Amino acid sequence: MPSKCRIPLIYAEPALYGLVAHGEFNLLEITGGGDIAIRGLFLRCATAQTVKGSAIDLEHGFITNIQLSDLQVAPTFFNGFNLVGTGTTEISNIFINDILLEEYTGGVKSYGNAAFKIGSSTQRVVRVIMVDVEGHANKQTDMPKWFKVANTDSLTLTNCGFQNGLEGFNVGEGDTSTQGTTNLILEGVWFDGGPEGMGKGYQLQRPVCCELHRLPRTGCNPGMYVQGDVSPR
Repeated sequence: MPSKCRIPLIYAEPALYGLVAHGEFNLLEITGGGDIAIRGLFLRCATAQTVKGSAIDLEHGFITNIQLSDLQVAPTFFNGFNLVGTGTTEISNIFINDILLEEYTGGVKSYGNAAFKIGSSTQRVVRVIMVDVEGHANKQTDMPKWFKVANTDSLTLTNCGFQNGLEGFNVGEGDTSTQGTTNLILEGVWFDGGPEGMGKGYQLQRPVCCELHRLPRTGCNPGMYVQGDVSPR
């Protein structure tokens, strides 16, 4: 494990359960630096995090060139992936592929905020690339948002799909940054509301220069909600 990656307060449990968080904290924290790879882990939380905590957290200093791949993330984190940074420090070049958000016995349950939280009004994130990421929530209320994005440049999603939840892809809600989200590319990304249906499949507020291709949104109402200064191409 690289010296810049911290694993706090984890119980060692049988291999079936992987790494398990017991409490409201981050299971894996990348605390600074670059050229770090995390692969082949099953991450889960023993009880629902209602206030804070995440499976993988990047909110600790300057971070660049991170590879997250071949991971399974199960219930019941507050955030699955917290890709934010800290203070005025940007984090950049985050590569995420072959991720499954699902329990062995079914969909994820009891997420508190979002599967992927990327950026904030005060912390800018640059260049996040996601390929082959899938997720399934047990029921609608188990996933408030699959994506919560703010103040991010060059976010690309390709061949990703998610089922059930209250909301799919949310960009810009509450984002008070001066730049907002820029250069957003989504291709082959789908949201399926399942038998209960989903709220907004895509909510786009303030993204500048976005490319949108092949975005099925079955059972979402509305499928796409656009507000403010949006510049698609």
